[in-house]
Amino acid sequence: GQNPITYYRQVLALCDLPPECGVDHPEVTRMYPPDAIARAREYKAAIGPAGTGAYSHSQGILAFREHVANFIEARDGHTAPCADDIFLTNGASAGINHILQALIAGSNDAVMIPIPQYPIYSALITLLGGRQVGYELDESLGWAVTKSELEKQLRQARENGLTVKAMAIINPGNPTGQVMDRDVLEIICRFCSDNQIVLLADEVYQRNVYAPNKTFISARKIAFETPGCENLQLVSFHSTSKGLIGECGRRGGYMELHNIESRVQENVHKLAATGLCSGLADQVMTSLLVNPPKVEDESYESFVAE
Repeated sequence: GQNPITYYRQVLALCDLPPECGVDHPEVTRMYPPDAIARAREYKAAIGPAGTGAYSHSQGILAFREHVANFIEARDGHTAPCADDIFLTNGASAGINHILQALIAGSNDAVMIPIPQYPIYSALITLLGGRQVGYELDESLGWAVTKSELEKQLRQARENGLTVKAMAIINPGNPTGQVMDRDVLEIICRFCSDNQIVLLADEVYQRNVYAPNKTFISARKIAFETPGCENLQLVSFHSTSKGLIGECGRRGGYMELHNIESRVQENVHKLAATGLCSGLADQVMTSLLVNPPKVEDESYESFVAE
């Protein structure tokens, strides 16, 4: 393992500590950098007087969801999502579970999943009584998927009496590691939009791009920029378990619902409420994931070095 990033731990510690032992301690500036102290004060104000040991709104602290919305806007170059469309979750897996629960109503409901794939999808689909429809990634094409493969698998599924409710993509891929090009993402988004299939975009590895001349592009960005995808129903997932943080025990993450009908979203909220809320420390970590130190901050150089 990699060592934890100091700045994240400093802010987490100050958020957890009682004010007299942390942000208001007379010696706090000797122990913590000014930007970590300022961030912790901001977060403590957002969390409220009950602190990190209390429940939050089922979707997560509003200010943290706004941080996620701002991150998505800056990343994609399009209008920020509404904070009400963002759910802070116990890792991406909890969000995936909520959405699959909402989608799978019977044994003929199916979800298209990549082959090879990260096994959470096949496991949850089986647990929920649904059916999986595998679509093959082509190694000769850099583990891309073709339009003909998607159409073939959808056709066969329908011939077998299945109702394909959703399609999952993992970008960058696990276990294949591929980074999807724009043309492949356009094919996927159009395919889902044309067939009224909800696209589940697992984008937890978006900072883990190692191939030269490759850049991560979100499915949401493609949906905004591709004619015919204006009404694409999309749920995107991100997590603190990967990328720079790599602290999978923190269980921080988010999902963003795009073009999901309000009635459906209300029921997803009810599902989230059965778990009360994601952990408060994990919500803090999710905010830090999307809102790291800026160039002008005191911790920036050490953060980049680590």
